[in-house]
Amino acid sequence: MSLWFRNGGKSVLSELGLSPAEFRAADLEPALCAALGTPVVAEIKASGSHRETGSLLLVHAGVDRLQRLDLWFSKRRVWLSDENHYAWIRFPFLGHHGRFEGGRIVVHGHTPEAMVMRWKGLDRPPGTHELDGWRLGLDGGSYQSGIVAGAEFRDGAYRIWLAVARG
Repeated sequence: MSLWFRNGGKSVLSELGLSPAEFRAADLEPALCAALGTPVVAEIKASGSHRETGSLLLVHAGVDRLQRLDLWFSKRRVWLSDENHYAWIRFPFLGHHGRFEGGRIVVHGHTPEAMVMRWKGLDRPPGTHELDGWRLGLDGGSYQSGIVAGAEFRDGAYRIWLAVARG
């Protein structure tokens, strides 16, 4: 929870009218239902671990190239003990430059791309999102930068769209 709090969780709780100091996990779902509506929360809970279209594999955090994708995505939805999960992985995924299973391009968020570039010793301006081997990171780090990134894929090419919050 402390990691989630440091990465925007406190703001989420505040927007839901919950106090981080008094937060209990059991309070989150009722607060989300009150804020978003029960049908929206049910849809989120029923959503899958990933989406595929053509050669694109759209995931939250990434994949482990050493595990078959069917096994990787068969894990329980909630997994908080380590990064060996589709919703939490960072390494070795972020450092991999080779092909992924089936020649897929993995499109992901979870880790701000500016942070990934710094880890790799690359100096890129904020909002830089480019194909890095067979990986395209779209996390703009909006909780700190105010940048939200998205991509449009068409006819074998992609275009990055950025939205910047103005205060």
